[in-house]
Amino acid sequence: QTLSYSKNFRLNLLLKKVTAKNNFKYTYILSNGKPSLKRKNNASIINSANLTFLIKNLKFNFLFNDIYKELPGTIDKMPMFDKAFLKGQNYKYILSYHKDIYSFSNDLDIYFFYDKTSYDNTKSTIPIYYSQTKTTDKKTGLKIKQSYKKRGVKLELGEEFKRECFDFIDKNTDANSIPNKNRNVYSIFAQVGYFYKKDLLEMEPKIHIRNDFQEHKNYSSFRVENNFKFNWLIQNSLAFYYGNSYSLPSFYEIYWKGDLQTQGNKDLKAEYSKGWGLDYKLYYQNQSVVFSYNENKIKNLIYWYKSVLTWKPGNIADALIKHYTVSYKKSTGKISLNASFSKTVALDKTVLEDGTHSIYYNKKLINVPEYNYGLQTEFNFDYLMLQIDFKEFGKRWVTRDNLWGYLKPYSIVNGKIKFKKEVLKYDINLVLSVSNIFDKRFDTYQLMPGPGINYEFDITIQKK
Repeated sequence: QTLSYSKNFRLNLLLKKVTAKNNFKYTYILSNGKPSLKRKNNASIINSANLTFLIKNLKFNFLFNDIYKELPGTIDKMPMFDKAFLKGQNYKYILSYHKDIYSFSNDLDIYFFYDKTSYDNTKSTIPIYYSQTKTTDKKTGLKIKQSYKKRGVKLELGEEFKRECFDFIDKNTDANSIPNKNRNVYSIFAQVGYFYKKDLLEMEPKIHIRNDFQEHKNYSSFRVENNFKFNWLIQNSLAFYYGNSYSLPSFYEIYWKGDLQTQGNKDLKAEYSKGWGLDYKLYYQNQSVVFSYNENKIKNLIYWYKSVLTWKPGNIADALIKHYTVSYKKSTGKISLNASFSKTVALDKTVLEDGTHSIYYNKKLINVPEYNYGLQTEFNFDYLMLQIDFKEFGKRWVTRDNLWGYLKPYSIVNGKIKFKKEVLKYDINLVLSVSNIFDKRFDTYQLMPGPGINYEFDITIQKK
């Protein structure tokens, strides 16, 4: 529901409910390909609300999710977690202010995120795995940004303060509980850019810098980029970037003990990445071709792996990831076509302290598809839109030493039908999405089968 009384006042409310039973058949690779096993106790229910309130330069946004999700675990451990479930709520409050004064722009964001979840495995058929826990995560932040733009020059300067609080309660074993953990991060950032145009050439160089201060540590990052456009016969552009970035592990990755299937890692280190990339684009009338390449060298790469009983995050000391991508788009009135192909080279480059290669050196990183490609066709009519989407994913390795083998490549076909009609003073949208139309069998991760054919139906009624 959207209500607009003037240009300076607007109210929007969106309510949504998503349910999934997820009882589907799968093939268990450890049982000689027995095809008729069924994935049970895997349902989920999500109720959502999104409220947006706009008055002149002030915007308030509220998001709420109520979640119930059954967690039967990997298919080799189902008796342990056959009745396990997770339930909880998360809230997001965001207050934003924007004001333009001549060539200056001023932005202020205040936000509060609250996430609470409860895990219950007290109905397990194996009592030793009984578990009941509660996890709370809070984030509070303030972000200020000022911008100046005139005669092709753009300057930006800002700062942000964020505080996160996390606690975990084990209702069965107090010794496993984690008292309140806090983390404060103060950040300053800046950007300098310039837009230049002469004859057939356009150019837009930019420099970004950022510093994050967390306790007694300082994380610095930067990015240099430029985009050249040539409008001669056919329009084409060349863009490149070079820079580095940091990623701090989340409290969930460090401390999570919310269930017996997933555990955090208190020894996780911050991830550091340095890399570069190129994009070359060709445009002609209603079609375009894009060639992309990017390469990143990563220290302390955060990844998830499956131990004997649980999934855990860890660090890979050194890794190299390269992406090669080519995509094509064409639109002819009521019909559009999108095609893409991407190849990924993801290697472990860990070297020991004495300079020799580790046993994992040049092994493939786990759970990274070696390639993927897709083809999407869309047909648009007066009130109806029909979309067909084909995707294929290459093999993915499942253990760091690559000795266990890999998950086989798989392909799926998805479809979507959208009906849009104006009735009186209302816009009515009906959307039916069907995934995995041909009910293909595949594994999303090791011993975690993906769902068969499934669908989602959405109804949106909006007042004009």
